[in-house]
Amino acid sequence: MQNRILREVGREFADLAGMGRRGVVQTTDTNGTVAALLRDLASVQTSQQSRWGYKRAAAAIRNLEAPIESFVQADGTLRRIPHVGPSSTRVIMEVLKTGHSEIVERQIAASGRTDEVEKSRALRGHFLTRAQVIAALSDRQSGGPTLERYRGDLQMHSVWSDGSQTLEEIVQTGIARRYEYCAVTDHSYGLKIAGGVSMADLAEQHRDIDRLNDAYRGRFRLRAPGSLCGRARVLLSASTAGKRYPPDAAESCQGTRLATRLG
Repeated sequence: MQNRILREVGREFADLAGMGRRGVVQTTDTNGTVAALLRDLASVQTSQQSRWGYKRAAAAIRNLEAPIESFVQADGTLRRIPHVGPSSTRVIMEVLKTGHSEIVERQIAASGRTDEVEKSRALRGHFLTRAQVIAALSDRQSGGPTLERYRGDLQMHSVWSDGSQTLEEIVQTGIARRYEYCAVTDHSYGLKIAGGVSMADLAEQHRDIDRLNDAYRGRFRLRAPGSLCGRARVLLSASTAGKRYPPDAAESCQGTRLATRLG
């Protein structure tokens, strides 16, 4: 029954599918609209499983490299997107048809948390989705920066905190993108909830970075946390002043202490 309804509704989007495949310029960021609505839906769920499910779907849509319209197939159905299930698909199809989602608004109203959702919505404005960034960088007529002009990424998290890549994978991915450098800005010990790096582990991480820089010398440089204002600017906060740390860890953070004071 559910699949039949989606097919029937989807037929109305055949023209949208053609527009997406032809690369028609998007005047609105439907990816951002859908992702925000799915985040709203997640925030009013009573079950943790549903909450995480909608959050994952929102992240998947926000990180798409093309407008969601281009995922509508010739028969009007939505091409499969990892981590986007039937419930999220219904919201997507509704947004594509009407520009908003009564499904989401009804659930927000029923939850009694409308004020909280509105506050969250106010904080989400003026952010670009991945598809918008790619479109902007690919537009040769915009006069803005192009992908070829990027030399590195100065905001990278690794498996040392809450990232998904090892330090060497960051290096290899950077080289594949023709970068010359990346900076590791893992969360520090002050943010344990995000797997912040302890001061003892920080010294070990620096040694690992030095090893990689020796191995990839002349091709790529991985910048250590202490070389920038990184560590989320909380590496050596006032609340941790006076604590005793391993000498090599403390030494590796001298640059960060100075940068934090100046920044």
